[in-house]
This record gives sequence, structure tokens and C-alpha cells, in this order.
Amino acid sequence: MNCSPRLLPCLAFFVSMLASGPLHAQSPVADLIRKESASTESTPFQGADNWRFLRAELRHLAAISAPDFAFKATANPVPAITEFHKALAARSIRMVLVPIPEKARIRCDKLAAGIDATAGQDLDKAATALYDKLKKEGVEVLDLTPIFRAEVQKGTDPGYCRTDSHFTPHLCEVTAAELAKACQSAMPDLAKTAGAVKAEEATITLTGDLAASGDSEMLQCRKISKAEGSELIEPAESSPVLLLGDSHCLIFHAGGDMLASGTGLSDHLTAALGVTPAVIGVRGGGATAARVNLYRKASKDKSFLPATKIVFWCLAARDLTQAVDWKPVPLPK
Repeated sequence: MNCSPRLLPCLAFFVSMLASGPLHAQSPVADLIRKESASTESTPFQGADNWRFLRAELRHLAAISAPDFAFKATANPVPAITEFHKALAARSIRMVLVPIPEKARIRCDKLAAGIDATAGQDLDKAATALYDKLKKEGVEVLDLTPIFRAEVQKGTDPGYCRTDSHFTPHLCEVTAAELAKACQSAMPDLAKTAGAVKAEEATITLTGDLAASGDSEMLQCRKISKAEGSELIEPAESSPVLLLGDSHCLIFHAGGDMLASGTGLSDHLTAALGVTPAVIGVRGGGATAARVNLYRKASKDKSFLPATKIVFWCLAARDLTQAVDWKPVPLPK
């Protein structure tokens, strides 16, 4: 086929556009997120079917999916995370960063009527690019996105609480299984120390941190307890495995405002691994406060860090752009 030389630049442009993806600039879900992220409202975002979402998540997703995304100089997580990773590695402690995927990304189909779950795939690419920035610095990142999406697609569990900002007890269990795999690959000779446990099917009713007045929901879960009796499993004072982070380390485990007990991340990790982890979880403080608490605990108990072999730093993915600061926190000498 013969083309006029004048047409060649135009053809090259369209070929490049086709290779890079659809010609339309934004998907409906991206448009919605960008619009709502600019809102000054402090109340949760009301989605479809009475689902509610944190506006901080929408701001985070709008930020990372912007063509000109860059971390703010005053709140760049990469130096602090990289420094912490290197400090642990110097003590032969493996660190795995576990950003818990955003509810508004995995359940984007509940942001508004007519949005399909596959609409979140462009947002997945933005999250992958974000994690790649950390991986380039040598940080090990466990991206749970494909695993969470596969679980939600089964249709047996919503994946996230409709009235709360956290994932469901089922995804706590799924996440624990992935953490157990990481432990077993890194420490195949890890001795089981938790003793026998049992799991019992249960239904919990909860009113989450995003709920409208009078709203509640019911979720299915498996409650973990010691094999004999019904005594729940408390985190270890020290352990080869440390769960460090925000309320994702406490939800459905600590009771009270953490909604339930016996079916959180540490409970299911104990059942899956046969080792009870130590837990340092700070409500809303996964970025800096959790590391400060680790410093305090390890300063007081000099045997704590030597006993630790792997640290799972679990925190809401939105903190990578929405945390107020990312201060460097050393390990005690």
C-alpha cells in the first residue's frame, strides 16, 4: 500500500495510540474517582447498594493514576521504607511490604451503578507502577491484587465490608495463607510452636467505621481458637514472624472497635503456619507510628529483634500517598 509522505506522521501517531491502549482518555470509574477525590466532603463516599468508601482512598487512586504522578517531597514513602528494609536486612531479617489493596479499586463495581469490576484494571496498572518504584530500591512487595480479585469473582464473599474500610474476615484468611507461603519458602525448617488449633464457622454482625446511622451487615467467617476449649489465640511476645502495621493487623482480632475477635490476620496466620506471630499494630498508624512502637519494644526487650526472622509490614495501600509523613525510624542498637 502506498501512502503520501504527509500521511505517515498521522499513521505513526494512531499506531502508537493503538499500541498504548484505548483512544478514550479516561474510563467512567477513573472519571468518578477524579471528580470525587476533589471533594471537600469529610463524610464517606456513598456508592451503589449502600456501599461506602473512604474519600482518602479516592484521593490516593486519583493521585497514582494521574499521568504526572510523583510523590510529594514532604511525604515520599520510598526513602523511609527503603531505609527500614536495609536496616532489617543488616540484621538478617527479611522484610515484606504488604500494601492492602484499596476497597475502591477491588470493588470499583460498587462505586456506582453500571460500573463493571473489570473497570478497575487500569487502576491496577497504576498500583503496579507504584509498587515498582519500591521494588527498584530492593524492597520486596507482596501485591495481593490478583488474589483478591480472584476471590471476589467467586461471588461467595464480598471481599470488603460494605460499611467498613477494611477487608472481610475471609480475605484476612486468604492474606494469611499468602504470608504463610512466604514464610515457608524463606524458612522451610521453621518449627511449629502454636499447638493445635481449631476453626469453627460463624456469622458476625457488624456496624463498620463508614456505616450510616442504623446500618449493619452480616459476614461469614471461620473463628480460630485453641483446639481444647474455646480460648482465643493471643499474639506471641516474641516470634520468628512479626506482623507490623496498621489496623489491618488488628481488625477482627482485637475485638471492640475492631469488630470481632478470633478471625483476624494473626489468628489465621497461626492456623496456616503453626507459628503464632508477634503483632505490632497501630490504628491509623501503619506508616510511621508502627515503626516507632517497634523501636520502643525492641529497645525494652533486647531479645525481640534477634528472635525475629521475617517482618510483614501490612498497611493500607492509600498510606503510600495519603499518610501525613514518612519519617525515618531507626532500629535500636
